[in-house]
Parts: sequence; structure tokens; C-alpha cells
Amino acid sequence: MGPTSGISQPDNAVDAAATAIASMFTAITLGERVDVPWAIYASHSFVKRHGSPSSPDGINRFSVVELVDQIQALPAARWIKMHAPTARVAVRCSNIPSVHLAIKSGAGIAPLPAAYAAADDDLVCVLGRFLN
Repeated sequence: MGPTSGISQPDNAVDAAATAIASMFTAITLGERVDVPWAIYASHSFVKRHGSPSSPDGINRFSVVELVDQIQALPAARWIKMHAPTARVAVRCSNIPSVHLAIKSGAGIAPLPAAYAAADDDLVCVLGRFLN
């Protein structure tokens, strides 16, 4: 596997996220409320090495990717902080593509928009979807 072998892989996820975000902005522009489903994701390799939480309270036993700066006010960021206040923070990310790549690399578990994560076969939903 060469140094650029993974560079094009996130494009599908980025395209899916861009499409989902464009749809949300269209709905917002038209004055509609938009509920975006999110869930907690990990990479398959992370789950193979560490397992996965069986409930929200179990997140504290796992390394997490913390959502910071512009995205720390998102309901999903607040949700994971509320349910995993003592979890080990493996990395902090300030945008969704960075969170995606951190999860994909096996750094830890974190919330992602379901439409965004669905485009990446390397990710697995470890805790069911919830709405923001």
C-alpha cells in the first residue's frame, strides 16, 4: 500500500456529506425543520481490537474522538460528552471530515451524520442512530 493509497477513499463520503448538507440547506432556506440522524461509529479494526459499547454508558471505557471548536455545539457533540464524561480523548477534531478520518484510522469512536458515514464501508455503527 503506497503513501497515497487512501487519499481518494474519503471522496465518496465527502460527496455524500455534501449532498446531505446541500439538501439540508435547501430545506432550511425553504423554512423547513431538518432532523439529521447521527450515530456513534468506529472503524471495523477498532471494534476488532477493542469491542464496542453495549450502551451509551459504556462509551466511557473506549477512546473517543472529541468534537471541538465550531462543531462542539452540535447536539451530537454534547450528547457524547454527556454520556462519556470520563472517556479517554484520543484526538480532537474541529470539522466532520477530520472526525471521519480519525474514526477511520482507528483512533476511537465518535458521532457522525448517518448519511455521511453510510458512504464508508470501513465504518461500523456501534450505537444506534439518534436525531439531532
